Amino acid sequence: MAAPNLAGLTSIIGKTAGSGSLTTDATTTIVTCPVDKVLKVNTIIAANIDGADSADLTVGVYNGADNYYLAYQIPIQGQSSMVVLSKENSIYLEEGNEIRAGASATGDISLLVSYDEIGDD
Repeated sequence: MAAPNLAGLTSIIGKTAGSGSLTTDATTTIVTCPVDKVLKVNTIIAANIDGADSADLTVGVYNGADNYYLAYQIPIQGQSSMVVLSKENSIYLEEGNEIRAGASATGDISLLVSYDEIGDD
């Protein structure tokens, strides 16, 4: 299996995924790139939904062997949000790669990922 040739695209489908409340397990999968596709991750936004307390956020890309962190134990104040990734610095995920995330306090952080699923089928 291989990622599609971006010069011969036949489909680009905009999608959104997320987690209503992250757990303390920083290996929680939010998005996985399907076989024969490539994902262009445009935006990752985290919101601390706790009323007052700060919580730390970890977000990374897992390639099946290693984690590459976009954010590592970054504090987010209660009732505020943070842009982890924006369209100005988007990334690509190849098949099988995952966006994974976790928080220092279960239920305190909500995560939203906006991406394009790209294929040549």
